Amino acid sequence: MTQRALSHPLSAMRAVAAGWRVLAIVAILALVGICMAQQPIRTTLAARQARRAIARAQFDRAIPLLDHWRTLDPSSSEIPLLEAQARFEQGDFAPVGQLLDRAIWLGCPERPVFRLRALLLVKQGRFIEAEPILLNLLNEAQAPDPPLDEALTRVFLETYRLDQAVKMIKLWIRHAPRDARPYLWWTEVDRRIEIDNPAAMEGHYRQALALDPGLARARLGLAETLRSMHQPREAAQEFERYLAQRPDDVMGYVGLARTALDDGDLESASSSIERAIKVDPNHPEVLKLRAVLEIRAGHDEAALKLLDQAVKFAPLDVDSLYNQLLALTRLGRRQEAEQVRRRVTQLREDQLAVVRIRDRLIADPNNNDIRCEMARWMLAHGREDESIRWLRSILASRPGHPEATRILVEYHQKRGEIGLANYYRSRLESQPR
Repeated sequence: MTQRALSHPLSAMRAVAAGWRVLAIVAILALVGICMAQQPIRTTLAARQARRAIARAQFDRAIPLLDHWRTLDPSSSEIPLLEAQARFEQGDFAPVGQLLDRAIWLGCPERPVFRLRALLLVKQGRFIEAEPILLNLLNEAQAPDPPLDEALTRVFLETYRLDQAVKMIKLWIRHAPRDARPYLWWTEVDRRIEIDNPAAMEGHYRQALALDPGLARARLGLAETLRSMHQPREAAQEFERYLAQRPDDVMGYVGLARTALDDGDLESASSSIERAIKVDPNHPEVLKLRAVLEIRAGHDEAALKLLDQAVKFAPLDVDSLYNQLLALTRLGRRQEAEQVRRRVTQLREDQLAVVRIRDRLIADPNNNDIRCEMARWMLAHGREDESIRWLRSILASRPGHPEATRILVEYHQKRGEIGLANYYRSRLESQPR
């Protein structure tokens, strides 16, 4: 009897302990269930925040939000795609390609990946590679896609297919009628075609500004165009409006000074140059304009010192060289003046030569031989980056093009880049004779 009385409390304690264990397990399972239920909620919230930041163009904020989302859902194919978009918009192009590759590997739909990859190719100047992708995307688009229109506009413009560029700009305007940028791009077509007729450029700048009065590039372009059309009062007004937006841009003050000089207003020109000096006293255009005032005042020695600096900074500037020639002639330094005169004559002949190349290229934009001529001219006149883009686009459209390859051999050899020079030389030597 006593033993039973003693064992009963022990059994009861064991039963209670077992009950607590069951309750603890149930509680743990319930907590796990709650956590598992909350996981999709946290993931959904993280995704919503990241997408919202991208949509609002808050790309710096989007990157850490995407990183947080990735910790919750590492297998999401949308995350690398959105990060690629954010990096692209920030101008950080280096990681974009790898991010797009990862998006595809994780199962992302192909179209948005191909779209961003094509836009990246355009930014990199790889126009020939980008073009077929862009055209295919445009043909399959279910809705207007203005960034595609802009990219194709640039492709056609950079490859001198100006008629197609205009058609694309018109399509872009239909797709985005409130966007001022198509009209700004149209001025680039005008600049290549209507060199002696700035009226078309004026119209397109005004259309851009009607849509976006704060578009600084259009304001400066309109001011320069009005100056070239000998409308000094209107040009000065536009330069002042531009400077109200961009008070630290020396070219606004330079434009004002040139406008005043064209109008014979030396006092206003001098005042604008003083304002320019405060921004950048060693800018070649500032030095050149200061020299012009010195020449007009009869101070040829002072003008020549300024022009020597300007030519050092911009050795291919015909205006600076011409004023240098004028100052040397007035100082009686005939031998030096003759050397400069020959240089001016050569540069003017070069400018006529590039106009002739341009005209042939407009008539036959797919002619790689003419494109090589343009690339060689650019390389000889300090436009190396542009020239290399042209040469690479030629090789993309026709691998092994002999003249393009030869120019690249010469270019890399001159720069001491022996490995690249040998690479292109081997490609040249491997071509059938």
